[in-house]
Formats: sequence, C-alpha cells, structure tokens
Amino acid sequence: MSDELLPQSVLEARLATIRQLQRKGTLVWFVVGILATVAVFTVPWDRYGLSLGLFLYPAAGTILILLFARLQRIRRAARKLELTCPRCGGDLWGPGKEDSPDLEELVLQRGQCPHCHVQLFVPQKDRASGTH
Repeated sequence: MSDELLPQSVLEARLATIRQLQRKGTLVWFVVGILATVAVFTVPWDRYGLSLGLFLYPAAGTILILLFARLQRIRRAARKLELTCPRCGGDLWGPGKEDSPDLEELVLQRGQCPHCHVQLFVPQKDRASGTH
C-alpha cells in the first residue's frame, strides 16, 4: 500500500459506476418478476395436465443462476475499479450491517475503510477546515 491517499473524487466516480451497474439490471428483473407472476396465476396448469412445479422449479433454478451471475459480474467490476481496501481487501461498497448505512456512505463520510479503518482519503469537509 502506498502512503499516497486516493482523491475523494476518484472514489466517488468509481462508486457511481458501480451504482449504475447495479441499477442497469433492475428493469430486467422487474419484467421477469411480472412475467413469472402472470404465468403462475393465469395459466390454467390443471387444464393442460401440467403441474405448477413443472414451471416453478426450473424457473427458480434459472433465476438463482442469473442472480448469482449478476452478483459475480458486479463484484468483478468492483475489483477492476479497485473498490477494495488496499490493506485488508474488504469491499468499499455494498450494504452495511443491519443498523448502519451502506459501506460507500461510511467510506465517503469518514475517508476510512469500514473494516480495518485505514485512511483512504481526507474527506473534503476536513480538507476545507484544515483538520484531519
């Protein structure tokens, strides 16, 4: 790890890229959910001699595989963007603990890794006041 601190604007740009990537698939998942719901409740499965499980099990398996692939794609992009702590390797983005804000909010507020507390940058409010 170098002693040079990362500029806050660079980290904010990287976090914005990850947020955009996360939002990108939201519409697709919404449409898939609507279509699955419509298929479950409107298709007269018994009339055609089909079991609802014939649809649900493969659909659930496919959805789980696609969700896992999407998560891996986002994680790979985060590693490429170096959104991991240089000291401990912990994520600098994503959901926080149950009663705390998201990790990126903590990083931007404090300028520190939320896991090992190494200083990543000097927050802009501290830079303006001259304190660290």
